Amino acid sequence: VEDDDESMMEETRRDVWKALRKLVIEGWITSEDKIEILADMLEHPEDSMVEKAHRLLCTNVGDAERRTAWEDFGELIALQVKRLKSKASKE
Repeated sequence: VEDDDESMMEETRRDVWKALRKLVIEGWITSEDKIEILADMLEHPEDSMVEKAHRLLCTNVGDAERRTAWEDFGELIALQVKRLKSKASKE
């Protein structure tokens, strides 16, 4: 069971990574922002807001809601980038 959980988490992380790349392509965030988000995910693997948001908004979403859910995810990640940059500037 532990191997299955770990395997599922790795798959989720790969899906999030792909989603972040898509956000860069669509202009929601920059490549630098993507790297900052990935670094934050690696620093806080058990408490990754990005992974939770991806599971909530982008997993098992019906066709009718898919675009809206994706836009919500993009907006949320753009906000998270601002938060990370604000936090970094205070440190």
